[in-house]
Amino acid sequence: MKQMTKKQTNLDGTVQILPGAQASSRDDILKTVTKFVVCDDQSLLVVDKSAFRNCLVAMRPAATRADLPSTHDISIFIHNTFVSFINNLKSEIQVMIKFNHSAALSLNH
Repeated sequence: MKQMTKKQTNLDGTVQILPGAQASSRDDILKTVTKFVVCDDQSLLVVDKSAFRNCLVAMRPAATRADLPSTHDISIFIHNTFVSFINNLKSEIQVMIKFNHSAALSLNH
C-alpha cells in the first residue's frame, strides 16, 4: 500500500502580490507585531509563544529566526518609541512657550 505524504502549503503561491507591494522587512514585522501587542492589549509573552511564531512563519515562510521579533525586541522598540515621543513633545512645548512669550512681548510694546 502506498503511503501518502502531505506537503505543508504556504500563502506565497496563493496570494497575489499587487504591483508596488513589497515583501515585509524585519522592521515592518517588528512594528506590526508591536502594534498588535500594544493596541490589542496583549501580553509581551504572546510574542515568544510557538503558536504565534508559527503564524508569522506561515505568512512569510522565507522568514528566518532572526526576522521574528522577540519579547526583548518588542520591549526595546516600545521604550525607544516612547522616548522619541516624549522628546518630540518636549520640543513642541518649547516652541509653543517661545511663540507665546514672543507674542506676549509684542503686545506689550
